[in-house]
Amino acid sequence: MINNDEHCPLRAKTLDCSYPPEKLITVDSLSQLLNLVEKGQSIALLPIFLIKDKFKTINNNRDFIQFYCYQHASI
Repeated sequence: MINNDEHCPLRAKTLDCSYPPEKLITVDSLSQLLNLVEKGQSIALLPIFLIKDKFKTINNNRDFIQFYCYQHASI
C-alpha cells in the first residue's frame, strides 16, 4: 500500500523498492492505510513510532528518510 500524497517520503521509498506496479494499491489517507495493514489485508512501509501490537514487522530493514516537522504559525 502507498499513500496517494505524491510528496510523502514513505511513498517515494516504497516506489524506490521496485515493487511491481500492478501490486501497489494507492489509498487517500494514512488512517485508511493503517486500518488495512492492521486488519492484515496489506503491507506498507511505516515509521517506527507507529508500531502497535497489531502490526507485525516482516523484516528487520530500517531505512532513513528525510522529513520535516511543521507547526501552526500561531504557536
